[in-house]
Amino acid sequence: MRDAGIAPLESGEFQADLVAPSQETATRMVLSASERAIRHAGEGAVADAIRATLPRFTRPDGAVVWRNRFRW
Repeated sequence: MRDAGIAPLESGEFQADLVAPSQETATRMVLSASERAIRHAGEGAVADAIRATLPRFTRPDGAVVWRNRFRW
């Protein structure tokens, strides 16, 4: 934007957590946005890859929490 002569008046960032009540729900959430990967590798392989990442985001109560930071 600056190259085009447009300068932001303000900027900042905020945190927005994406929370799923369980690993199964978290897997379905991510699969719903993974069409290209599913076409390439198959739904089972993509689901396995997703599940492999979930333990580090899973709270003791079983909920899965991704802590997202957005800049504006």
